[in-house]
Amino acid sequence: MRTLLWVTVTALTATLAVLLFADGVVELVGYELLVVAVAVGGVAATAPLLARRRLEAKAILGSFASSRDHPPQLTRLEWLVEFSLSSSVDAESRLIPELRVLAASRLRDRHGIDLTGEPVKARAVIGDSAWSILNPDRPPSFDERGIEIADLDEVVTAIESL
Repeated sequence: MRTLLWVTVTALTATLAVLLFADGVVELVGYELLVVAVAVGGVAATAPLLARRRLEAKAILGSFASSRDHPPQLTRLEWLVEFSLSSSVDAESRLIPELRVLAASRLRDRHGIDLTGEPVKARAVIGDSAWSILNPDRPPSFDERGIEIADLDEVVTAIESL
């Protein structure tokens, strides 16, 4: 996504330079065609990455993702996972709180542990790698990328094993 943004800004800057310094319409039209080609190339270059991340998200959700008549809650989770793989804002503000609720519920019901009240016990049951994401005291990390697929897989596996 950063590459596409960089290409777009560069193309717009070059277009402005051509508009300011070019006299002929033919040069301008030719340059605009070049800008469009670069933009299409940028989108084409990022499309396989997004498609691969979607497939990985569906693999995490398991066989439910392939079912056509699954409940609306699962469809909502599919979209939530998909958005969270590419956006840290979605991961930190939507997906991770959902995962914490699930983990807290399982910890409380199956182990009698309060996720926020007994963090040491919760960490021991959940495991260190999943705890690094599920820790309620962890400050949000709003960087460019969303949650990594391997990290999400570890958290889901930890919650399932509770």
